[in-house]
Amino acid sequence: MKNLRGLDRLLVSNRFLIVFALVIAVVGWISVAMSADQWTEHHILEVPVRLDMMEVQAALSTMGLSFIGAEDEFVRVEVFGPRTVVGNLGREDFEVSVIVNHVTEPGYYNLDIWVARSTHGNYDVLGTYPTTMQNVRIDHVDIRMFDVDWEISGLASAPGYMADLPRLAPSSSVWITGPQAELERIDRVIVISELEEALNRPWAQELPITLLDVDGNEIDLQDTQLDLEHESLTLQIPVLRVRSLPLVVDFQNMPSNFPENSLRSQMEMSATRITIAGPISTMANHNDWWLGFINMRSVTPENNLFFFDIDMPSEQFINVDNLQTIAVEFDPESWDSTTFDIPAEDFIITGQPEGYEVIVQTLTLNDITFVGDAEAIEELTLEDITVEINLNDRALITGPQPHPVRITVADRRMVWAVEEAGNLIVHINVTPTNE
Repeated sequence: MKNLRGLDRLLVSNRFLIVFALVIAVVGWISVAMSADQWTEHHILEVPVRLDMMEVQAALSTMGLSFIGAEDEFVRVEVFGPRTVVGNLGREDFEVSVIVNHVTEPGYYNLDIWVARSTHGNYDVLGTYPTTMQNVRIDHVDIRMFDVDWEISGLASAPGYMADLPRLAPSSSVWITGPQAELERIDRVIVISELEEALNRPWAQELPITLLDVDGNEIDLQDTQLDLEHESLTLQIPVLRVRSLPLVVDFQNMPSNFPENSLRSQMEMSATRITIAGPISTMANHNDWWLGFINMRSVTPENNLFFFDIDMPSEQFINVDNLQTIAVEFDPESWDSTTFDIPAEDFIITGQPEGYEVIVQTLTLNDITFVGDAEAIEELTLEDITVEINLNDRALITGPQPHPVRITVADRRMVWAVEEAGNLIVHINVTPTNE
């Protein structure tokens, strides 16, 4: 009991408590210090294996090889060192890749994993887990361009319309990258569509690209390592309006009051209509198909056959009938011809502008040939002929100058003048008048 009372007195003594606390602190400090210096094994998880390391890629590229379809893989890095050192290590402190120095040809390989420090420290790297990447595919990689075809079932046009040649956008070809062996399996590249209605307007649809082998079987892209420039293309089918149009020829230098219908009744065309397909909005405005002009001054009994080539305005139009040339022929059986010298007193000037004096210097139009209906030619006199100098036809300049004339025969007779070597030209002198 005396001992217990002594202990009680000791415990309530301030001096004893202070000394006891100091002893406990020293022991604890020594324990922690000894623990910090203790070496231990530590694991850093989820460290990525980098296959894009420059050294690895350079080693493969010298042989024309690449990793094929290798997926990201993560390993556990095992280190050994002071607890205070290894406890602060993270994934960024290590570079992990694979060893490829034994790879010499395409194939599947088990590649050893190596690890290097990104930072220095007083610790050892024990290794990784797992220690290898299994079944890594390495092969030659190539890129090739393939033309893309289309397969369209049910393609039909509504009455009065025509489907034009389909086209693909943004391109009719596609670049495909992948292992050479897989590229060589590709025989055709196509898009496939099925139409349910006849087309009466342009049609377009985005369609996936399909790869076929030499036997026509579809290649499942998910089972390959092929990379397509485009996974889909837009198939466009232009639709054109189809119309049968009359062919039309017009005349140049036709005299005033000329009986055009009489001349057309003596004209025969090798074809009078043509079937044209073109843009829907444009074809709605076409009521005929114009071939061109026939110069009346060149039509004679000997020169009575004219040809017109049929050209489409652009690639948007299609000559459905495939007519290439139209012949226009006049029947000269009832024609005759005669010649007149026409003096200057039979000339008339029209359209003379104010402020100018115009003097006709040509005294006579010599040897002017007239062609036309034989009866009208027989009755033709000089009094029936008018030579018009129309000054509105072209801009006037001061001084002498040539000017064309227009010759008309009275009473709507089917007669016209023929131009030979510029004989339907007069010379005039233009002088500004003083105001």
